[in-house]
Amino acid sequence: MTIVSQSKDATWWFRIGGGLFTLLILIGIYRLSTIESKQQIKFKKYNEFDISIPEPYLIHGIDVSAHNGRVSWDRVKLMEDNGLKLSFAFIKATEGYAKIDLEFPRNWAGTKEENMTRGAYHFFLATKNGYDQAQNFIQSVKLEAGDLPPVLDI
Repeated sequence: MTIVSQSKDATWWFRIGGGLFTLLILIGIYRLSTIESKQQIKFKKYNEFDISIPEPYLIHGIDVSAHNGRVSWDRVKLMEDNGLKLSFAFIKATEGYAKIDLEFPRNWAGTKEENMTRGAYHFFLATKNGYDQAQNFIQSVKLEAGDLPPVLDI
């Protein structure tokens, strides 16, 4: 009887702890969003890139996946607007525990051919096993000297 009581107590404390942790995360997200809005970062539209980029930063890059279609990396490398060039690219490599982005091999090779700094990211699925997802990424991406560290897109 005592073991059951301890188990219920442990479950209760686990739920309280999980609830408090979730509350702290939500408070943190709220605080970050209000701090960012107070800073009023200005964005400038760059027609060559067809995107708006935050003005105070000097280094810029892009994030691509199969959703962007076929990327012409030779053209990306030459793109310039008002002295601003793209310095790096993060490329979607994997998703979940089995999916490899269809354009990843081509994009990975294309950035290397154009001597662009590159990084790979994994699109994490919270409903799937984290270890299996990590294995999918590790088996699919061969990082080399000069590549950016891997990124997890949550």
